[in-house]
Amino acid sequence: MVDAVLRKAQGLEGKAPHVSDLKAARDELRVYEARNIRREDFDFDKMKPTAGMTVASWADAYFDLEEVKTKRSIDRDRTLVIPVKRILGGKLLMDLCREDLFAYRNVRKAGGIICGRKESTIKIADGTVKNELSLLRRMINLARDRGLQTSTVSFRGAIPEANTRARILTDTESERLFAILPTWFRRVVAGCASDRLVRGRSIALDRRHD
Repeated sequence: MVDAVLRKAQGLEGKAPHVSDLKAARDELRVYEARNIRREDFDFDKMKPTAGMTVASWADAYFDLEEVKTKRSIDRDRTLVIPVKRILGGKLLMDLCREDLFAYRNVRKAGGIICGRKESTIKIADGTVKNELSLLRRMINLARDRGLQTSTVSFRGAIPEANTRARILTDTESERLFAILPTWFRRVVAGCASDRLVRGRSIALDRRHD
């Protein structure tokens, strides 16, 4: 980057630079050095369009960013963005409005789950639509942080409330959760599990004598 700035000041023919050109080059170099200290992504400069960026084009650029590639949810997000691109992909980020969000929500809730490339009669859950719109909101916020022109659309009320449900943790999830619990709480959990095991065996023995 430093060499590029200096070459710009010197010119392609290697002519002696003018004083004003050197000053401009030094100023530009200071800007790049400051951005480098902040660890900004210089490759992102190449992604900035001359005109407004659409939801679909930003979605493609979004998943090429290093900070996004390292997210644990990237595989799930790549799946969630598919209907977002299909329904809202042609909209400019700066033109996105609340009507678009509610229209997206209605379209998705009216459709069925795709199974084997065919739409089934099972409707798409509110939780899925919530995750899709939440991803869109994160994408827009990051676009704004990166200096792209976006609308100031509010997602309040547009994201559906998903029904909460209880489920049993998988063995992997249990191990990960148990590993980060405080020691005293681990003892409580182990004690409860042991007590439940004893009670289960007692009930089984009682039933043998019925």
